[in-house]
Amino acid sequence: LVQGHKKLESFKNGFINLALPFFAFSEPLPAPKQKYYENEFTLWDRFEVTGEMTLRDFLNYFKTVHNLEITMLSQGVCMLYSFFLQEPKRRERLDLK
Repeated sequence: LVQGHKKLESFKNGFINLALPFFAFSEPLPAPKQKYYENEFTLWDRFEVTGEMTLRDFLNYFKTVHNLEITMLSQGVCMLYSFFLQEPKRRERLDLK
């Protein structure tokens, strides 16, 4: 990437297991593509969301712009939102930024 290579064939992978006398080399494969509605994506893709917004705004953005319903949202080991949260806790978090 640093040298500007774009073709997947330009990349190689190698690893060593020090617990065993094992050296392995491989060539990366393209990420499998999935589809939602008419959009293709891979696990490496992302959504660009700009600006500051509340959790409610964030959920509404995905519903209106991408026609997707977010059922769970986490950061690291913290669950920020989930459909199974108790109603008082869910309401409390919807207006947080």
